[in-house]
Amino acid sequence: MPLHAIPLFGTLIYCYINGWVMAWGHQIHYHVEIKEWSAKQSLKFAWKNRGDYSMFGFVAVALELIPIANLVFLWTNVVGAALWTADIILDEQKLLSREDLTDGRAESSSYQAAQRMDGSNKYGSTDN
Repeated sequence: MPLHAIPLFGTLIYCYINGWVMAWGHQIHYHVEIKEWSAKQSLKFAWKNRGDYSMFGFVAVALELIPIANLVFLWTNVVGAALWTADIILDEQKLLSREDLTDGRAESSSYQAAQRMDGSNKYGSTDN
């Protein structure tokens, strides 16, 4: 590649450019198979979060450029991407459970407010 003709900086630029593509390549299976997104939706999401994708991919591509050790790093990069995906899934589940709790509280408080408007107090009895 012409970028490799520039000592050190060319390799760093190569890792950055190809890192985003590599990270998206690892994540697209999660987006398409688990979240049931189209490839276009996955691409939009990856582009929106290109900072995370570029940094993960930068390190992954750089590690795979190391001779002989790249045989190990091929597998560790896949495992790293899987752990990243698992972390995203856990974060989404936590967010959903918080929203469910918040919705439950909102419904509960609106129910209590409606009861108070009917003349009952906090404990359900009327103040006559």
